[in-house]
Amino acid sequence: MRGKWKRALLAAGVFVSVLAGMLSAPVRTGAEELMTAVDFAVTVEGKEFPDFSVPAASDLPEMQDSPEMQDSPGVPEIPDSPDALDLSETQDEAAEPDHSIRTDSSGIRYRETGEVLLGAYANNRNNKMYLSLRDLAALLNGTSAQFDFHLDRELGSYVLTKGIPYTPVAEPEAEPETNPGDHYDGEGNLYDEEGNLIAAAPQEVQRPWYEYLSYYINPLIIDGEETRYYSMQLSLTEDLYIDPVDAELILNITLQKEADTIRIDPSGFRIDLTEFSEDGYFDLFNGVVLGDASTGEILFGCKETNPDAIASTSKLMTYLIMARYLEQGRISLDDPVVLSDQVGALIDFGYGTLEMRAGQEVKLRDLVGAMMLPSSNEAALAIAEHVAGTESQFVRLMNEMAQNLGLSTARFYNSSGLPVYSDSLIASPQQNHMSAADLFRLSAAIVNNYPEILTFSSRKTMELESLGYSVDNSNYLLFNMQNCVGLKTGTTDEAGCCLVAAATVQKDDGPHTLIAVILGANSNLDRFQVPQLLLTWGGQQ
Repeated sequence: MRGKWKRALLAAGVFVSVLAGMLSAPVRTGAEELMTAVDFAVTVEGKEFPDFSVPAASDLPEMQDSPEMQDSPGVPEIPDSPDALDLSETQDEAAEPDHSIRTDSSGIRYRETGEVLLGAYANNRNNKMYLSLRDLAALLNGTSAQFDFHLDRELGSYVLTKGIPYTPVAEPEAEPETNPGDHYDGEGNLYDEEGNLIAAAPQEVQRPWYEYLSYYINPLIIDGEETRYYSMQLSLTEDLYIDPVDAELILNITLQKEADTIRIDPSGFRIDLTEFSEDGYFDLFNGVVLGDASTGEILFGCKETNPDAIASTSKLMTYLIMARYLEQGRISLDDPVVLSDQVGALIDFGYGTLEMRAGQEVKLRDLVGAMMLPSSNEAALAIAEHVAGTESQFVRLMNEMAQNLGLSTARFYNSSGLPVYSDSLIASPQQNHMSAADLFRLSAAIVNNYPEILTFSSRKTMELESLGYSVDNSNYLLFNMQNCVGLKTGTTDEAGCCLVAAATVQKDDGPHTLIAVILGANSNLDRFQVPQLLLTWGGQQ
């Protein structure tokens, strides 16, 4: 049952059954229904909640007649008459279950039936589920996984601090100044005594529909550090909604879906990767591998031997060839590199990443930083030309190295991972490719023999001194995992979203470097979420 609820929520049939019988409120943009609010019943292991249920009339004790009543002649019956009060409509309404939701002083929401609730939103286009962080904070208060959560309006960021109690914050209400005679109508609009509109009823601000589909990195500070988690925010409110797997990874909790109830275990995050795989969690990827670079062992794999386009993770091989030349003393990181016309043409054709031009002189060190952090294609080409004279000669070295390392599925066409088009009458795209397993072996060889790569890949930002500006790392996992040390992102239309992620973990025999490889993810959310899940699991073994 462990992994089933996550992917079950992504299956349309199961999703419809989950929503059946639950209170829901569609959020609309124009005529389209985009998001649906869902309230799940929830239990938290090891935590008892007060009984919030309102007793039904049938549960109330029967009223006994007092001695005075027993001695009295009784209560006279109301005679039938046309003017008699008809209570049938009132009785029918009273018989309907009351599902109104209340919030107690600790921030816990519950129905009058006594169910404790966890709010969520479901994307109706892809059935992606997001859980309320504010509800989770209230539910986990007093447990080992407790945390405080609020919106800091001055910072313009949500702030999550683990290990401290949650203090509910009421939504601010901006009340306009009023004068004698001003009044509100039934819809919340404010008018003066002459009937002129002073202030319209507040309307919820919603994002455009396409931002729901691409997800969104809302500013979230966790334990004082900026993070890059994809989340959902309908408006600038006190709440933020996050993917269930991300919630588990951030809070170190385990979530399970049982019938119509979500069970939260605050004692730690535990998963069964085999069950995840059987439930189809990795089916949408073109290749998945988790391996231990320190031992060379592959700990988990799915489609790991299938060759596939690897996009800019190709630049790991470019780094390896360059590192061999550095080791042999044939080049130096302090070398000035004059950018060629070919590099300039790459920039002119729209494949460039940075502000550089042909004829400009750049230090090799800065080109490496530009290649490893923002994944500069023009920097990779400049490095290849500096090492081998031409890119074609450099590509020969790349394929020879792949053969020497036993990477049987590897084939390289250029130093960057961009598509290369054939010279035939009908041009066809060719892309560097290899299997996820071979990409792990390549990455492990680099980390073990040239650990200096981590001085580049582990940086969130880097100042490129010879260019006069700094660059950011495209690997968001560096912001979400403290022990993440790299390595490389990659994206093309054919390859999808790819990532080679490395993290240092402590084992009984000392530190180990784990490497997760993801090929062909459909979105940035999956590209960064799945490697974090794999690396977290690997650290627990």
